[in-house]
Amino acid sequence: MTVKLLGRLFGFLLIICCFYYSVQAADSDAAPKKFSAAIGGFLTGFWVVEMTAPDTLVYSHSSLPSRDSHSSERSTIKVTDTQWKTFRAHLNAAKVWSWKNEYVNDGVVDGTVWQFTADFGDVRIEAKGRNAYPNQSQFDAMLASVRELLKREEFR
Repeated sequence: MTVKLLGRLFGFLLIICCFYYSVQAADSDAAPKKFSAAIGGFLTGFWVVEMTAPDTLVYSHSSLPSRDSHSSERSTIKVTDTQWKTFRAHLNAAKVWSWKNEYVNDGVVDGTVWQFTADFGDVRIEAKGRNAYPNQSQFDAMLASVRELLKREEFR
């Protein structure tokens, strides 16, 4: 009887594992194929995030060297399918898919540079700028979405 019970228990666990992994595989489409973002300037330092795997982001921030100090931070952040779905919903609401490829203001020499790339397969954006931006509320919403994904206040 113990062998039968163990056999049934093993079969039940096998079914649960197969179901779990099939659900996980179906949800893996939530992650983009490609994602990166960067923003910074000579006075503020630079923030960079890049997806290195569907569930992994590498975040770094470095301030520019000065006479007093220079700081640098780098960390790996795990991202769930739910977080990716929320991120994409925020990007949809911010209308990032309609942005131009490039925004430039040549009148400012030492301002802010930025880059944003997201490729979800059915929608894709590669945009960058130098001292110029798309619609400010859309751009701010994109930055807020990145901060939420990173679980950090620092990405500006």
